[in-house]
Amino acid sequence: MGFDYQDETAFEGVKATRRVDDVTVEIHISVEKLWDMRSGQEYVWSPLVTEILVDDQGSLSAPAASVEELLILKLLPLRDRDMVDAIGLILDNPDMDLAAFWQNCERTGNTTHVAKRLHELEQKLSSGAFRDVWQVEYGDPLSLTEVRLVLEQVRKLKLTRTKR
Repeated sequence: MGFDYQDETAFEGVKATRRVDDVTVEIHISVEKLWDMRSGQEYVWSPLVTEILVDDQGSLSAPAASVEELLILKLLPLRDRDMVDAIGLILDNPDMDLAAFWQNCERTGNTTHVAKRLHELEQKLSSGAFRDVWQVEYGDPLSLTEVRLVLEQVRKLKLTRTKR
């Protein structure tokens, strides 16, 4: 399919990249678990996965992570790019299953770490510390309404954990 393959077995997976016009498309493939080298945290994939078609003929499918799992994976390291991706995931998925989010954290032993990262994200949103990174990645600034929506969702996530 024109992707350049990179062996990432030291990190429990593989990566493939392909340049399409001005955009680099990256596909990260992890088998069973993902290890985040920045935080030292591991994440074991949920047995409840969705299969998506990955070829033009519609004959090849692969498991894909849920939105809740993707958000957890972005929060584990919470580098600048991860923060921007987390904000985008939250904006694009206002009906995220908050209970499933925390169940996946508990199942993988990441609850405390993810809660700390949510707090960091909330602080960066409140202070505006994310704006420059967002601008570099997307070109346009987030509106105040969007910032409020993300803050509200982050606070709901934090509140959902305390009610559990």
